[in-house]
Amino acid sequence: MKKEECTSNGFFYAFARVDDTADICSRTNKCKYMGFLSGEQAVAVRNYLEKRNVKFNLFGGYEGAERVMLGCFPDWAEETEFPISAVTFKYRKIDNLTHRDFLGSLMGLGITREKVGCRWRRLCILLWSAGSAGCSV
Repeated sequence: MKKEECTSNGFFYAFARVDDTADICSRTNKCKYMGFLSGEQAVAVRNYLEKRNVKFNLFGGYEGAERVMLGCFPDWAEETEFPISAVTFKYRKIDNLTHRDFLGSLMGLGITREKVGCRWRRLCILLWSAGSAGCSV
C-alpha cells in the first residue's frame, strides 16, 4: 500500500514518522510512542496502521480525547500506560484566562504542540512525558 493512499480529506501526515515508530517497536521489541495527533491525523494514522497489521493504540489521557498519542506495542506486550502527565493550573478567576493563554505560555517555553493534548473544560493540560519505565518515547 502506498503512503499517499493514506489520507483523510486530502490530508497527508508524515507517515515516515509513523513507520519509524512501528518499525522501532518491532525491531527493539519495546513499546514506542509518538506525540499527540489531531483528530484528522489520528484517523489517517489508524487507517494506515490497521492495513499494516501493527499492534497499536491511540490514547489521549482520557476517554473521548480529541488529541491522542500513538502507541505501538510488541506482540507480547499488554497495552501499557501511555507516558502522559496531567498538569493543572491555579489562577485567580478575576484574571479571566483562556485556553490561548495557557497554550501560548507552554509554546513560549518551547514545548511543541505535538507534546500537548488538552482538556480545557477541566483546566487540565496533558503533557507527553520524557519517558516511562520499560518504554521508549
